[in-house]
Amino acid sequence: MMKRLALFCCLLFALVLPAMAGQTRGNDVDRLISSRRVLGSVQFGVGSAFLDPQARASLDRIADELVQVDPQRVLVRIEGFASPEGVDRLNLPVSVMRAKAVEDYLRTRHEFKMEFFLIGLVDKTARGLSNEQRRRAEVALYDNIWELEEVPVDNTILNW
Repeated sequence: MMKRLALFCCLLFALVLPAMAGQTRGNDVDRLISSRRVLGSVQFGVGSAFLDPQARASLDRIADELVQVDPQRVLVRIEGFASPEGVDRLNLPVSVMRAKAVEDYLRTRHEFKMEFFLIGLVDKTARGLSNEQRRRAEVALYDNIWELEEVPVDNTILNW
């Protein structure tokens, strides 16, 4: 009887503890996502990562706000998007190039040294946005809930 009880307890812990750990991770992810604040957005032409004068002016305004960001408390993520026209094989690299164009502009024009996290996405689910509005890059802030530290990065790897 004691062996069965011990076996039952071991199985219970084996099943419950991983589920509880996953729930905690899920809550952290939810907290991170819900902390998202978009400082600004810039638009791009079809298949392009070129920053026109209007986009550069928007980034200059965003830079004024980025100066006030505490990198110990906030993560800066530059999110490039592509509209769903075309194929993902081409759209995904374009979305990353858009994020990289924004990063390059902020680093060269405004000499930002802080760590930026880049991501490229194909925007297939944005309800109420035209395809033109989906071709964009956003500078978003997230609470640094995991207390990530800056790590110097020498280059960006783009490999498809």
